[in-house]
Formats: sequence, structure tokens, C-alpha cells
Amino acid sequence: YDGIQSYGVSKKMFEDSPRIRVLFENGAGTDVPGLPATTFTLGFKNYPPQKKRDIRWYFGPNGTLSRRRPSRAQSGIDSYRPDPEARPMQTIPGQGQSESWVLQPNYDWRPLLGDTAVGYISPPLEEDWAIVGPSSVDLWLRSSAADTDLQATLTEVRPDGSEIYVQTGWLRASHRKPDRRKRTRLDPVQSHLEEEAEPMPDGEFTLARVPIFPVAHLFRSQSRIRVTVAAPGGDRTRWALDTQPTNGAVLNEIAHERRRPSRLVLPMLRRVGAPEVDFPCNSLRGQPCRTYEPAGNGG
Repeated sequence: YDGIQSYGVSKKMFEDSPRIRVLFENGAGTDVPGLPATTFTLGFKNYPPQKKRDIRWYFGPNGTLSRRRPSRAQSGIDSYRPDPEARPMQTIPGQGQSESWVLQPNYDWRPLLGDTAVGYISPPLEEDWAIVGPSSVDLWLRSSAADTDLQATLTEVRPDGSEIYVQTGWLRASHRKPDRRKRTRLDPVQSHLEEEAEPMPDGEFTLARVPIFPVAHLFRSQSRIRVTVAAPGGDRTRWALDTQPTNGAVLNEIAHERRRPSRLVLPMLRRVGAPEVDFPCNSLRGQPCRTYEPAGNGG
């Protein structure tokens, strides 16, 4: 027995082993949809993973997402009227907390309604892309109100026309000032200090970065990435958000042009080696699924 050598071997084994284990597609790992089982896992030494790439998807005309920044010739503005009463606030309304844990909850996840939201969608992906960590929706925003509440929701639109919920983030526009020491391309990190709150500038566009909560999700080949912007509510199971009423009188505008390039920034990993698995809608736990319907601006 060589205690020193054994310690050295054990130390190396520990240091070489992944310290973070991420489970993907929980609920799709068996023939029973919703049963807690994953299709594959990935291991990382750090979180968020160091080998991720910060991939930018730029907003474009007709609700498109593109990897290319808008050209000088391109310009566009999309508008919507945020209305927190347009959809039920919760996707499991009027039910107990235990309903969230059944194999297939009775979700009421409704599509976006009319001009109350905007959406942007990518072309079909040519390969599997996984995301692990926080994301950012960087909006060049103009509002008719002195303050407005923003909800950005990330989804996956599959080739069969179904849409899977991925994750959401929120921002009250007056809290848009970032913490310059902590912010990154993927995580805006606002200060949320009372003395740094600012109303929206009258008649002008300003940058408002909406943080999307950290998540791990696999966007499979031929699926499309979608992000929507609306008033808070309608995308979470049990959260009832204390948002500002609008009474249909608020107009929000989002610019997508060379000088004001609104975009989605994702922590993407390529070639993750995911198995080929086909699972029905509403299989993933905590991720409702519905039929995709474009928003009023086409995305």
C-alpha cells in the first residue's frame, strides 16, 4: 500500500471528473411521458460551462431571428400593446401546488393574443444545439408609458408544429440600469437600486436587457428557436406576478436596425452527442407544449 501514490491518484481522479452534472429532457427518458427520467446528461467542471459560445440571434423583419446583424440598409420597428389580462396569469390556474408534480399536468398555456405581444423565430437548426446557463434578450425599446413591465419567453418550435416552453425572464423597464461590475453578455444583472431607477425617455429608444433565468435545454436539429416579448403572465405554472395594469393604453416599440440591434444571446453548446429520441408533446416535466401560432408581427 502506497499512501502517497494512492492519494495522488485519487486527487487526480477527483480533479479530472466533472463537478457539474446536467440532466436534459427530464420526462422523455422512458416510454411513459412525464416520468422523471432523462434522455442524456453532460458533465462540466465549471458552471456556466467554459466551452459554451455566446451566440447572438438578431431580431429582423416579419418576426425573424438571424445570426447576421442588420445591415445599414435594414431598418424596422415592431410594436405591441402589453396587456397582462390577455391570457390567464398562470398555466395551472385555480389548482393546487401538487398539480405541478403529476406526470402530465392539465396546462392552460395559451398562444399570444393579437397585438399584445411580438415574437421572433429562427430558421430550422442544422444540428443539435444545447444551452446551459443564463440568457439575455437585449431590447432597443421605446414606450408611450413612463414605465413598462417586460416578459421575454424562450421556446422551441419543433418540425411537427408543436412548441415547447423553455424559460422566461422579466424586467421592469425603470430598473434597466445594469450593475457594471457584474453584468456579462449573457447575464445583464441590473442593480435594482431605488436611486438608480429611471423612467423611460419620452419618445426615444433606450436599451433594456431582459435576463432569462438559467436553464439547460436541447434544441434539436430542424427545430426553431423562438423568443416572445409581452406583458408578464401566461407562461408560468403557479406564479401570479404583480405587474402594472395597462388598460390597453400603452404602446411598446422594439427596433431592429444597424444602430439599434435588438437580439437574443444564448449560451450554446454544439455537438453534445445527444441520442436520437422522439417524444410526444407535453412529455418534459415543467415544460408545457402547445401548437405553435405566430405572433402578430409574424414570429
